[in-house]
Amino acid sequence: MIEREEVEKRLKNYLQEDYDIGPEEVNETTTLAEDLNFDSLDMVELVQDIEEEFDIDIADEEAEELKTFGQAVDFICKAMKKKEQE
Repeated sequence: MIEREEVEKRLKNYLQEDYDIGPEEVNETTTLAEDLNFDSLDMVELVQDIEEEFDIDIADEEAEELKTFGQAVDFICKAMKKKEQE
């Protein structure tokens, strides 16, 4: 099973590569919309990339609940754990 720290690291690397957001700019409470200035298109792209990177599915309703970096990491971890149990 993938560890939470590994999910954080991979997600921070993605943000740095695709959005030029340094890892030091992101923590558990960093908001995607306000702190990182993600608009709705950015969020759609982020969700699609997370689905691809971590091989999980995120429903539209679930995506709307992802407000902070920490929430995104928690969701990814739960989705991956659920997938492993199937």
